[in-house]
Amino acid sequence: MDASLKIVIVDDSPLRTAILEDGLRESGYVNVVRIENTRDLLARIYSIDPDVILIALENPSRDVLEQMFQVSRAVKRPIAMFVDQTDAASIQASVDAGVSAYIVDGLKKERIKSILDLCISRFNAFSRLQTELEQTRSALAERKVIDRAKGILMTAKNLSEDAAYALCRPPGHHAYRDLAGGFCFLNNSAIAAAHLRLKHERVAVLDVDVHHGNGTQGIFYERGDVLTVSIHADPNSFYPFVWGYAHERGAGPGLGTNLNIPLPIGTGDDGYLQALWKAQAMIAAFAPAALVVALGLDASEHDPLAGLAVTTDGFRRIGHAIARLKLPTVFVQEGGYLSDSLGVNLTPVLAGLEAAR
Repeated sequence: MDASLKIVIVDDSPLRTAILEDGLRESGYVNVVRIENTRDLLARIYSIDPDVILIALENPSRDVLEQMFQVSRAVKRPIAMFVDQTDAASIQASVDAGVSAYIVDGLKKERIKSILDLCISRFNAFSRLQTELEQTRSALAERKVIDRAKGILMTAKNLSEDAAYALCRPPGHHAYRDLAGGFCFLNNSAIAAAHLRLKHERVAVLDVDVHHGNGTQGIFYERGDVLTVSIHADPNSFYPFVWGYAHERGAGPGLGTNLNIPLPIGTGDDGYLQALWKAQAMIAAFAPAALVVALGLDASEHDPLAGLAVTTDGFRRIGHAIARLKLPTVFVQEGGYLSDSLGVNLTPVLAGLEAAR
């Protein structure tokens, strides 16, 4: 309890004021100022500069209530309003005006402290929400300015935004439409491909994660408009074990639009790049208008599961090779267990992409 709080009571009734003052005094609050009438109320409150405002009204008219609500909107202080009777419209108006506590027929001195505590707590909580809202609005406004400036610059320089990187967590390529797995719940790469498909006739997904992208394969397995290609450690010895074999080529309309390239455990840069060249040829033959890269970094030689052994320079070469496809490309972050090598390997992938563009 902060006994130094300056509290203003707005009430023209000596009896109600006495109840409030007694309750405050018994709770240890002695810095109390009474305003008996509402003439120039807002100016008088500003001159007093209270920490808390208590308003007591017997049978307030609509005009009086609206005047009090104007005070609440203008003065950023905890306000508790005591009324003898009310209606639903007045209650809603009090909430809209930011009244912290609206008490109907509850003016008893033994309740004053708990009402005051509630009033202050609710005001502080609302103030925090207001601050967060304003900060969010400001950040969004700044972002809009940045985006407009970027658009103007790209138009002036005749530039296009043909590559994007999405840092998604958790990963998604093991998730099916109706089945989670491998720490994946929503298949981010498949969602990106489906969204691109709304604009383009054909889309390809290239999965370079050390694990086979079984969820992505399953989602598009019977579709001929989305090519799925996965380069991964041999599922005979590596998760997901029952999917990811070379004979899985699609079904129905999707027959021939799924390519799996399983690699022997421990395959390094050269073996991986050879597989990527095969994947590039398949993608080029499919002639998609856009590419989604399921960018797993767990093919690294430093990954704790040691499925493959791609070096940091190998990741640069992977980015370089993907750029040679000359397709609008979305890189969606997939696997990579918590490891110091994640950022170290992400940077060369994107750098290799930029160097080849």
